[in-house]
Amino acid sequence: MGMNMGLVYVESAAVDDLAAVGLRPTGARSSGDEASISPDPEMVVARRVGDWLVLVGGMMLLATEDEMLARTLGRRVVAALLGSTSDTYSFAVCEPDGARRHVVDSAGQREVDEGPALPAEDGVELLTEDSVLGLLGDVTGVEIWDAFVEEDWEVLEGEGVFGTETMFDEGPEVTPGVAAPGDEAYPSAGEPTHEAGGHATEAQAEAYPSAGEPTHDAGDRTSEAARKGFFARLFGR
Repeated sequence: MGMNMGLVYVESAAVDDLAAVGLRPTGARSSGDEASISPDPEMVVARRVGDWLVLVGGMMLLATEDEMLARTLGRRVVAALLGSTSDTYSFAVCEPDGARRHVVDSAGQREVDEGPALPAEDGVELLTEDSVLGLLGDVTGVEIWDAFVEEDWEVLEGEGVFGTETMFDEGPEVTPGVAAPGDEAYPSAGEPTHEAGGHATEAQAEAYPSAGEPTHDAGDRTSEAARKGFFARLFGR
């Protein structure tokens, strides 16, 4: 199928709950299908499917924010990254208390293996596009594909100073070798963005060989420099 996107499932949540992480609906509608292939790296859509709120975005690092979402929203979160271009796939289940199962496979190798394996993983040797989609269905009990093409997904944007222009702003120009203001306080892309019991590791950073950049041409809004994660930019971290 050749998909490149992030999928996030939040149990028993509504779109309005996302205000807690600085996201609100714009009033515009689209489909999950359109969001997954949009040339706009900022586009994220959300829709209730069964008992889950599902977020879809072409920016794959959306799917690495499961722990922050689970803790902030107080909900179970299931997240997946489908990176067929780089042959990289991620699957994570995070509870509100931080208990987490996270697996990343890249180029046929297991790069991240954290937390006890889930019963749904029996028989899954390596993550592929098909196995990740199967795990999502098994763990959540919902299939999103009938809803995926519906044009009733809500388009989201950052609120106030957390607006999408700020999220993807490249910041002030800096001299090579000289830290930009604020860089001392926060790690650069490719390094852990939080201390969470070893969740972010060097292996995890290596497992996303190209996830710091969109998988499609996004025009002048992007640069060759590696970027921080989706919500890290949303909150200006």
